[in-house]
Amino acid sequence: MPIFHFDIADRVRLEDPVGLDCDSEHDARRTADLIARQIAIDLAGDSEPRLVAVVDEAGSEIYTAPVKAGGPASSRARRKRSNQSGSPTTK
Repeated sequence: MPIFHFDIADRVRLEDPVGLDCDSEHDARRTADLIARQIAIDLAGDSEPRLVAVVDEAGSEIYTAPVKAGGPASSRARRKRSNQSGSPTTK
C-alpha cells in the first residue's frame, strides 16, 4: 500500500514524518477530511485558517482539506463541553 503524509498547515506547516498506509488516493483524501473535521472539533472557537495537506510518496501535494472551524461539528463540540461543565440538561 502507498504511504501518504498528512501535513497540517496554518501560519507554519507541520510535516507528518511517518505517514499512513492508504489503499488509494481516494482513501487518503477521505482520511484528510476526517483529520480536518477532528481538528475543527478539537479547536472549536479558533478561527485561524488551517488545512490538512496530503502528500504522496513522490512528495507531491495531491489534496488539501480545509479545517472548517465554527461549522456544525464545532458547534456540537461546544454544546457537549458546556453540558459536561455541570450545567443541567433537559430531557
